Amino acid sequence: RGIVSRLDRLYEALTADSTAIMDQRGQILSGTALAKSIRLNLKSELAEIRAVYPDFASPTLAVVQVGNRSDSNVYIRNKLRSAKEVGFEARLIQLDRDTNQSELINTLQKLNEDSSLDGFFLQLPVDSSEHIDADHCISLIRASKDIDGLTSLNAGLLSRNHVTDAQIPCTARGCIELIKKSGIDIKGKVAVVVGRSEIVGLPV
Repeated sequence: RGIVSRLDRLYEALTADSTAIMDQRGQILSGTALAKSIRLNLKSELAEIRAVYPDFASPTLAVVQVGNRSDSNVYIRNKLRSAKEVGFEARLIQLDRDTNQSELINTLQKLNEDSSLDGFFLQLPVDSSEHIDADHCISLIRASKDIDGLTSLNAGLLSRNHVTDAQIPCTARGCIELIKKSGIDIKGKVAVVVGRSEIVGLPV
C-alpha cells in the first residue's frame, strides 16, 4: 500500500510537471549557420597567417577509405569540399574493397610518418571483403594525427576532462559548440543523449 501511495504521488507530480513542460516550446538548433561561420573564420585566420608568413604551408588532412560505400562517399565528399573551401589541402586515399588488414595497417603507418600530413582518419565502417579489425587499426593512428579522436589516448584524455589536450570527435564537439552559441546554459541540467557511439554519443 505504501509503495502504491508513493507511485500515485509520483504520477501526480509527473502529470503536473508535464502540463508545465507542454507549455514550453522546444528549440531546434541548426548547425548550418554555425558551420558556415566556422569555415569563414578558419579561412580568415589562414589568410592572416599567410599575410605574415607567405611561405606558410596549408594544413593538410587525409581520409583513408576502404571500399566504395555510397553513404561514405557522400560524407567524404562533403569533408573534402569543406577543407578546400577554407584553404586546407585534402587528400583521399581510397583502397580497394579486397584490401586486407596488413595492407591497411601499412597505409596508416606510412601516413603516421608523413611529415607533410597534419592529420587523417579512417572512414568507418570499413567496407572490405576481408576481415579487418577497425578498432585495432584505429589504435595504430598516431594520437597527434587522430582527427576523429578515436584512439585510446585521445578518448582517455577526454574521459578525464583533459579537453585541451585531447583531439575531440568533430560531431560531438560541434554539438557542444552549437549549444554554447545558442546561449543555453546546460550546467546542472538533465540532458538526454540518444545513442552511445564512440564518435558522437559517448564523447558528448
